[in-house]
Amino acid sequence: MRPGCLSDPAGRHIIFYRHADKGIEVIRILHSSMDTQRHIAKEK
Repeated sequence: MRPGCLSDPAGRHIIFYRHADKGIEVIRILHSSMDTQRHIAKEK
């Protein structure tokens, strides 16, 4: 997972986000059946 990336479940989805200067930045929303490691990889 990316550094500083947080996640929280929301129904059948997982919301990936990080803290920003004026709130939060949503990185991605995935269905819980999806491969999170494939879609939320470490930045190179």
